[in-house]
Amino acid sequence: MAPYKVNLIPINKKNAKDEDIHNIRTNLRKKGLANTIDAAGVSIGKRYARSDEIGTPFCITMDDVTNEDGTVTLRERDSTKQVRGKLEQIINAICEMVDGKSWEDATKGYETVTRPEN
Repeated sequence: MAPYKVNLIPINKKNAKDEDIHNIRTNLRKKGLANTIDAAGVSIGKRYARSDEIGTPFCITMDDVTNEDGTVTLRERDSTKQVRGKLEQIINAICEMVDGKSWEDATKGYETVTRPEN
């Protein structure tokens, strides 16, 4: 069992103020979701890999778009699928998956995020 259900990953300092991160972590804890943050100055891929290594099933990524419209990216460890949505929706989707709902059902209607091909 993973020590954390969610890893918060701000792309850089301007994407996530300390107060915002604190509020997100508090909201996750209120839903019973143990979480951590990885704000290291390494690539997003390396941070995802570290999160995968310790078995964290979900990552919430905050980026430039987060500041514009309040949306974040949710990444699932096993499939590496990603969707984008409002934070409250993303937290609800995580809770549904923790309770046994499939990725497809929990994220139905969310914007799919595609990774660029190498």
